[in-house]
Amino acid sequence: MSQIFVGGAARSGTTVFATRLGGYLASSVLPEAYFLGPTLLSVATGAPFAGFDPAWRLRTWELSDADFNSVQAAPDVVEAWSRALRAKGVDPLGSWIEHSPHNMRYCATLLRAFPDAHFVHLVRDGRAVGASLRRTDFGPHVSTAVARWWIESVAMGLAAERLFPDRVRLVRFEDFLADSEGVVGGLADAFGLDTSSHTVANPVSPVGSYTRRHHSLVDGEIRPERGSGWQSEVSDAWVRRFERVAGPMLDAFGYELVHPPQESPGQVSRVVDPMIDGVVQLGVKAPRRRLRRWRHAR
Repeated sequence: MSQIFVGGAARSGTTVFATRLGGYLASSVLPEAYFLGPTLLSVATGAPFAGFDPAWRLRTWELSDADFNSVQAAPDVVEAWSRALRAKGVDPLGSWIEHSPHNMRYCATLLRAFPDAHFVHLVRDGRAVGASLRRTDFGPHVSTAVARWWIESVAMGLAAERLFPDRVRLVRFEDFLADSEGVVGGLADAFGLDTSSHTVANPVSPVGSYTRRHHSLVDGEIRPERGSGWQSEVSDAWVRRFERVAGPMLDAFGYELVHPPQESPGQVSRVVDPMIDGVVQLGVKAPRRRLRRWRHAR
C-alpha cells in the first residue's frame, strides 16, 4: 500500500511523471484532485464549506458540491474522498498517485489526513515552465510575473522538504527525462516501496476531460530534448527578464543561465509588469478559458 502526492509548479510535468511512476510501482494514477487540499485546509481552520469555484475541479471526478456539503472535519473529507475513489474502481487503502501541481502548497494539510503518504516535489526549469504557460489559458504570462510565480511555487516545495524530510523527495524533471527508470527506481528505494509487481490495470485515466488539451504529451515517448525545447519558444529578451528575477533560484538548482547575473528589476517593473500581465489575462487567457469551459459543458 502506498499513497503518493506529486506536486510542483504548474507545467512542471507532474502528470507525465506520475504516469511513469505509477507504471513502475503498479499504482493507480488518478486525475488531478484539485479539491482535496483546499477542502482539508478549510475544515482544519473551521471555515464552513462554501462550494467550489470553478466547479470544473469537481466535474473531472463526476462530483458536485452536494458530495461535500456535510463535511465538518478531516475524517469527513477523507470519507468523501474514499467514496470518490471507490466510484472510480480504486481501493482507497490501496496504492494510488495523485498529481495536482499545488500539492506541495498543501503538504502539511494532506499529511495530517494521510499520515503514511509520500510526496514528490518535482522541479522543472522555470524558463521551460514559462514557455509552456504561454500556450495555456491559465497562469501568468509576462516573464517577470512568471519568474516570481515560479519562485513562490518552488519555495513551497522546499519548505515541505525541510519540514518533512522523511516524507518529501525532490526530483528535477530534466533528470527524469534523461533517466526515467533510474529516477523512479531510486525514488521507490528512498520511500521503501515494493516494486515486485510491475503490472496494474489502472481503472481510471490520469487525465480528466477538462484538462486533456494541456496533457497531450502524457502518453508520448520520454525524450531528454524536451528539457531544452523552451529555448526556441521564447525570445532572448523574455529569457533575460526572467533571469533578472529568478537567476539565483535557477542557479541553485543547477540550471545554466543564458545571460550574466543582473540586478533584479526596479520598482517601475514591479508596478508595470503586473498591469501588463493583467491585460494579457483579460484579453487572451480569459477568452481561452471561457471557450474551453464551453466545449467541456457541451
